[in-house]
Amino acid sequence: MLVQGALVGFDISELRDARDSKQIPLATTYRTKDERTLLLAVLNPQKEWPGLAKALGHEEWLTDPRFVDRASMLAHREALHDLLEDAFASETATEWCERLDHAAITYSLVSTMSEVVNDEQLYANDILTEMAPGEHIFAHTVNSPVWIDGVEKRVPRLAPDIGQNTREVLTELGYGAAEVDAIVAAGVVGEDRV
Repeated sequence: MLVQGALVGFDISELRDARDSKQIPLATTYRTKDERTLLLAVLNPQKEWPGLAKALGHEEWLTDPRFVDRASMLAHREALHDLLEDAFASETATEWCERLDHAAITYSLVSTMSEVVNDEQLYANDILTEMAPGEHIFAHTVNSPVWIDGVEKRVPRLAPDIGQNTREVLTELGYGAAEVDAIVAAGVVGEDRV
């Protein structure tokens, strides 16, 4: 749904709930100076913590008793989160990516939905696919992830408007033309008059 929203210009990437971000400071998101988001994924602090502290320019954290081991970090996780938050806010995403790559830290630059829908791999892998011709505000949509061997996928199209197929559905159910007219006239069902 988020990708489909971005396809029509409604990117809500920045609407997120950060209440739990301080609970796991080495595996959460941080904002950079240029308002980008980095996702840390340091699952082995014993291995990556020294490189991370150095990459952030804070080697003093390595001897800080609050952060000397996993148990200490857990006990002081909110303080660690606040320090990391301040550090990441001091430089741009490009600068952090260079430093974190050099230190072999597990992280990712978080793409906005607008960036995601412009990723050529989504089109090359038919994740985003063309809509059937017609009057709609977007040319592509998210493809169904279901592939059934021997069954051709349908080209995506807009859902019908409310009442657009009323007469066809009632006819398929066995009602005659006069009965359909009466049902519609009585207001039992709606009919799109476009």
